Amino acid sequence: MAKRKCKRLMILIQLMITTVFFLGCKKESIEEISKINLNKGAFVDESTNYETFNFNSENTYEEVDTEGKVITNFNMESNTYTFYKDNSFYVNYNSKDIKIEHNKIASLKVSPEGNYVFYFINDEYLEPAIMDLKNEKEILLGNKAVISGQFIDWITDTKLAYYGVNTEEKTTGIFTYDVKTEKEDNIYKINNGYVKFLKHIDDGLALVEEHYGEDTVLNIISVNGDVTEISREVIDINDIESINNKLYLLGRVKNNSYSIYELDNGVVKRLLFDFPSVLYAEKGLSVNEAGEILFVGSASNGQPDHVYKYSDGTVVLVSSDITNCNFININ
Repeated sequence: MAKRKCKRLMILIQLMITTVFFLGCKKESIEEISKINLNKGAFVDESTNYETFNFNSENTYEEVDTEGKVITNFNMESNTYTFYKDNSFYVNYNSKDIKIEHNKIASLKVSPEGNYVFYFINDEYLEPAIMDLKNEKEILLGNKAVISGQFIDWITDTKLAYYGVNTEEKTTGIFTYDVKTEKEDNIYKINNGYVKFLKHIDDGLALVEEHYGEDTVLNIISVNGDVTEISREVIDINDIESINNKLYLLGRVKNNSYSIYELDNGVVKRLLFDFPSVLYAEKGLSVNEAGEILFVGSASNGQPDHVYKYSDGTVVLVSSDITNCNFININ
């Protein structure tokens, strides 16, 4: 009798262990399924219900269920992303949604490793702030240099770089601000000109600087302030991407109109001409996993805009069904 009771008890314990094991596996699977993953080239179709489309391994697009979240920035290393939902701004960090407690913000940017988010609090004036995501704490920047416009971007995971003016020291140029040490440094001085464009690419900062009455120059500036001159042909830039040691810019160069250009060892090559006939420069550029340049254009004025891709000298319409597109900032 005792042996029979012992045997029943052992069977019951084994069933309990097995049930807990499968429940644990099921919970883990649910978490994996609900986790949002985006690749380079993802975009939002605003013509319907802000549906998100992702480029997959077959270099085609597919709709992604974002649970009603309109994603604006996505960090591939950490899966940190910013989104808008129910009239509020959020950051998803380590699978947890953190609300940004402001009604108006601008220039949301996720740091390269996904541990911080920068934004301007847009109340009476633009006030720069960061969210320390690990500690879920908002920190107002203690910068002395006044940031000009919204020319600011991350240059490392803990450093911001921006164009500004230090009125106390009467210095104009590019400054960095370390969010851990709260130290501000002037890494590049500008004495006879102003900045027209600024964006973090690779390990540096792409900077378009116009000299009063002289010329315009595209430079790459490192976090230490080292300057590499790229071109003096560039006039304006709306966006820029780096692919395989070549630069691709959406903008205008000397003696030419707005288009997409390739810069390779100082040589400028125009990539777009008559197709599509309309180019939406304000929507910027993107790059998919195949290294193809993506942009938004239209067959003619007044017609719906679509996503196009450029690859190996050819421009192709990605989809005639998806219109009113905006790229997600993937870093």
